[in-house]
Formats: sequence, C-alpha cells, structure tokens
Amino acid sequence: MVITELVSIDKRIKVSIDYNFAFWIYKRDFKRYAYLENIQLGQEIEEELLQNIYKKIILPYAKEAALALLERKDRSELEIRKKLEEKEFPETIFDEVIAYLYEYHYLDEQRLVRSYLAGNAKNKSKRMILLKLKEKGISQKIIESVMEHEEYQGNTAAFCALEKKVKGKEIESLSWNEKQKINASLYRKGFTVDEIQNAWELLKESI
Repeated sequence: MVITELVSIDKRIKVSIDYNFAFWIYKRDFKRYAYLENIQLGQEIEEELLQNIYKKIILPYAKEAALALLERKDRSELEIRKKLEEKEFPETIFDEVIAYLYEYHYLDEQRLVRSYLAGNAKNKSKRMILLKLKEKGISQKIIESVMEHEEYQGNTAAFCALEKKVKGKEIESLSWNEKQKINASLYRKGFTVDEIQNAWELLKESI
C-alpha cells in the first residue's frame, strides 16, 4: 500500500492510499504522534501502522462526533452510520463506534421510538409512524413492541387529526363531498376506515 495523495484542507490532511481516500487527520496530530512521520507522499504504509492510526486516532474522533450528534437528539443506528459517512470517517470503524454507543446506552432505538411517539402519537396514524421510523432504519419488531407497551391509541390520533381538519367549521354544515375529502386525506395519512369513522363519532359527541 502506497500513500498516493495528501490534501491539505483547513486544519486537516486527507490521505489517499493506492488512489483511494483512506482517512483524514488533523494537522495537530502530526505533532502529537511520532509515528505519523511516515505519512508522506509516495511512502509505503504497513497494515499495522494503518490499523494503529484507525484505532488510536480516527476511532476516538468518530466516537466524539457520534456523541455530539446524540447530544442534540436521539438517532437510530442507520442515521449515525450515515452521519459518520458524511463526515468522511472510514467505514471500517463504524461497527466499533456503534458497539461503543450501544454498550454505554448512548444509542437506544427503543428510547428513540418512545420519544418519537411522545411527539407524534396524538396526530399520526400507526402506519405513518411505522413508515417514518422504518425510514430511520428501526425494525418493525422494535417499533411495534414499544407502541404496544406505550398503548398507542389509533382512535385518539385519528380524532386529533380530524379535529385539526374541521377546526373553525360547523360540522353539520359540511357537505358530503367535503367530508369525503377529509376522509380521503386522513386515509392517505394512514388511518384506517374504522379509525376515521370513530373519530367522526367522537367529534360529534364532543360538540
């Protein structure tokens, strides 16, 4: 393996090996780690040195970046992997970063689902919740397990969504076509026919 490119970008050096991007290192690291003196253009790099760089330098930075992301809000494993990729960390260390996050409970997909439900269960259908959380890479098994434990109420969510749709309107004055448009909108949001019908009944009772 030969170092074929060293590109200086702000405070970092991007290193390519055999014409493929391998990793980036902060310029200050070259002063902190004596063995980085071997990182020179055209220099051969041993596998042992490469793995040492990944473990001693790159991995801690990747962990720090992942923790910074999770400080702002809970994220799924898939989201963390995508963010690490965007930040140009080598994919070979992703598994170690994820394992570390799980070990210390920084990454907790059940907690993420509970948090998402807390903010969305009152106005989103089960189907929409499943879709949005699956997009985050969370398994259906985990989602449904949490939803069952949290006692997700589809009828309540449909009622809240319907209430927003008819806010400011006289229900009795709504035409059949207007009601059908509202029903179609709720159905597209993932609510079942039964949930929509129950929502109308609940709305009438609340008047």
